[in-house]
Amino acid sequence: MREVAASLLLSQPAPAWAEEHMREQQKFNEELMDTNADLRRALAQAERDFAALRAETQGERERAFCQAMVTLIDQMEGREQLAMSDFLINPPTHVERELTFGEKAVGLTFNPSGDHAVHEIKEACARVIDILNELREATGSGERKRMYSVAITDIQAGQMWGVKAVTWRD
Repeated sequence: MREVAASLLLSQPAPAWAEEHMREQQKFNEELMDTNADLRRALAQAERDFAALRAETQGERERAFCQAMVTLIDQMEGREQLAMSDFLINPPTHVERELTFGEKAVGLTFNPSGDHAVHEIKEACARVIDILNELREATGSGERKRMYSVAITDIQAGQMWGVKAVTWRD
């Protein structure tokens, strides 16, 4: 008997109020999904804004530090001035930011002689390597990727030879 009653209930169309309720529920669910998507976009934008603010703050701290160091150098004389300028040219290796691919590739933080020319050579080569690395990552061509890799390797070799020439003692 129950089975007959259940089949009769299922075979009859739903009352109008039930259909209206289902439409309202579906509309409510769609609005919730839209709101959820909007919230996810807003959160992603907030995370990007926060990261940019953190980078700006880090850059401001680095600029302020460099300005303070330059002021100190201006006030010093003789060997103290040379030692402080070497500190600026060869900053400590505990830098707060991560080194770029190019800076890692040339070993920018390694300069035991403290030679200004060595630092300039490494810095310039690191910038070129970073440009080539970005281009390599952006291309879909396997052959272009290979060519960029060869160029990066050759710049690393040129940087090493340049450092060797600067530090050569006759």
